[in-house]
Amino acid sequence: GTVTGVQTCALPILPDPKVLVTELADVLTSAEKESIVVMMLSLIAADGQKEPAEMERLNNTAAALGVPEESMRRAYQSYFDSMS
Repeated sequence: GTVTGVQTCALPILPDPKVLVTELADVLTSAEKESIVVMMLSLIAADGQKEPAEMERLNNTAAALGVPEESMRRAYQSYFDSMS
């Protein structure tokens, strides 16, 4: 397709997701990182499927954010508690 002038102007504004996650890792609290994991779990489960690529993305994002294993366990527990 054709890129319009408006789209061209917007392109530099969009941050690189990898850079954004790295920057977030430095400013988010452990609780905020846990919340992101819970939100990602909710998104993964939204269609009733658990795709390997989605779980890989979750694990990669959690690793990039520096989410400790204990926080991952709490996030999973929080997500599954909210389902019952």
